[in-house]
Amino acid sequence: MTPDQDTHDLYIEPDSPRPQPARASEADRKRAKELALAIAEALDEAKCEDIIVLGVHEFSQITDFIVIASGASERQLRTAAHKAMDAGEAIGHNPYNKEGEHTVGWVVIDFIDVMVHVFEPHTRALYDLEMLWGDAERVPFIPKAPPSASDQSEDA
Repeated sequence: MTPDQDTHDLYIEPDSPRPQPARASEADRKRAKELALAIAEALDEAKCEDIIVLGVHEFSQITDFIVIASGASERQLRTAAHKAMDAGEAIGHNPYNKEGEHTVGWVVIDFIDVMVHVFEPHTRALYDLEMLWGDAERVPFIPKAPPSASDQSEDA
């Protein structure tokens, strides 16, 4: 922006038509669901908790699925984010953008069709995305069972 430009020039006039995004085909949505579930599995392997997958394609024009998980520390959030990106890349989906790796409490990864949010529990409660997307479909995801006490003692 040049100094003589008015900031009003940066905004779209209200009567301008907003372009409508193309709706995803069923095949595209199936691939996005597979990506969301692969990411949920990667977050589970990173020992994240309270992992949920939401199908938001009926409510959102920008994404089809949201994966939400909690991590106990900044280190775990970063590890989980890297595992989520690796899981996507392993099946041919590169992340479009990632935010929050150097901030406290929340990492967001944008795969376009899937948005991934990894929170510290307090931050997750504060933003409460589950309530915001309360009408969204909950996609079944069953985390692997945590190791039993006997499994842990055998590893020692």
